[in-house]
Amino acid sequence: MFNHGATVRAVAQACRSKLSHVVVVDDGSTDVDVGALLPDLNVIRHSRNQGKGQALLTALRYVHAHGGRAMITLDADGQHHPDDIESLLATIVADPDALVIGVRHMNAPTVPSISRLGMRLSNFWVKLETGVQILDSQSGFRAYPVEAMLRLPLHGHRYEFETEILVKAIWSGVRIKQVDVSVTYAEKGMRQSHFRKGMDTLRIIACHLPLLCRSLWMRKRRTAKIIFQTPRA
Repeated sequence: MFNHGATVRAVAQACRSKLSHVVVVDDGSTDVDVGALLPDLNVIRHSRNQGKGQALLTALRYVHAHGGRAMITLDADGQHHPDDIESLLATIVADPDALVIGVRHMNAPTVPSISRLGMRLSNFWVKLETGVQILDSQSGFRAYPVEAMLRLPLHGHRYEFETEILVKAIWSGVRIKQVDVSVTYAEKGMRQSHFRKGMDTLRIIACHLPLLCRSLWMRKRRTAKIIFQTPRA
């Protein structure tokens, strides 16, 4: 989380009612002392803002170091509903090695049109890169199989991270499960987002380009291998 002092306490406490272990990664917030706000929870603090991707990596490493097998993530801004943790939890209990995506209902009138468009474009590129139809490739409400994620060669540190880790997880053979979750967007003028439309959009595009190139290279290599292995008449 970064500068969500107004909402993080309620979100974290709601998560604590569903899970026995809750970790909050404070990515250099300046609006509130998160550790003092949540004295009964594990709070990991970055001394400076490093980006959402780096915060997720910090959490993955923490969970792994403490023996956790799976990690459920959700945003601190109140967009995600902690009650939906039960759906993700049930899915990873049934299949602990899967990556579970919480598919948001994006048809509510408060959902920004730019968010709907961004999700559709991202879904298109992920399908092109992996061949897998993901219904909400930008959802931050996920359950990650920790060890499998930490084995991936990841480079992004900000919003592009969630696209990169999803695509590379699929490439590595991780099963993807998708469950419906609710979403709440504040009314226009009341929303607090740290997504920078210019710079962060460029980062996401810059993330997709090498992923697409590698995807095309892998397809070409597989095709060449199949042709090479076909016996001549």
